[in-house]
Amino acid sequence: MTESVERILILFIAAMATGGFVFAFPRLIRPQLKFMLAFSGAFLLGVAVLHILPEAYHLGGEQIGLFVIAGFLLQIMLEYLSGGIEHGHIHGNSQAGSGHHVISWTMLLSLVLHALTESMPLGFSDHGHSHVHDGYLWAIVIHKVPITIALASLMVGLSVSRGQKVLFLLIFALAAPAGILISPLISGGANEQLVLANIMGVAGGIILHVSTTILLEASENHRFNLYKMMVILVGFSLAILSS
Repeated sequence: MTESVERILILFIAAMATGGFVFAFPRLIRPQLKFMLAFSGAFLLGVAVLHILPEAYHLGGEQIGLFVIAGFLLQIMLEYLSGGIEHGHIHGNSQAGSGHHVISWTMLLSLVLHALTESMPLGFSDHGHSHVHDGYLWAIVIHKVPITIALASLMVGLSVSRGQKVLFLLIFALAAPAGILISPLISGGANEQLVLANIMGVAGGIILHVSTTILLEASENHRFNLYKMMVILVGFSLAILSS
């Protein structure tokens, strides 16, 4: 089994298993969502700063900064469409003028593009590139768990039909594997190292936005929370130890 196939299976199973658990036990995990988000935000930010961005600049040079900014701006647009579910906001999209809160295809598309883009650097491992650190895979997995919890909890709260729940969860779960499969196709006959660096830059920008937003929102009403601080410190520590 190739490394890319292993990564595809890990990401797909993580999303499907988490979503299925929330559907079966909707009240069991949601109370812990904020702590999961704080941990994932710290781990994501640590991996991005310690591994992804340094490697992207090493491979692509100073121009990578433009791709980091592009990724940051892309995530701003995606969150406008998704309502911020990437960092734990659980509320529906209002269909234009309808006043009804639903799981819209716009929200789902935003989540798919987010998952697809941030997973693309993982698709180069079987093509002569071992630059993508394994910690990045687990950062994406850890980040995917609270996103899936938020999405599944939202569907449960809005009484979405069973068929739609499975369909939406399946589409979301397939997004990250699709990003891994698309990456080699994008490079084509071009300089794969430069393409990888550019993709890592965009992914790094997305992660910077999501992780910092999660960490800024971890402090409710600007009050210090010892437990959340401990969770954040554990996330940063694991990111450092993964080097």
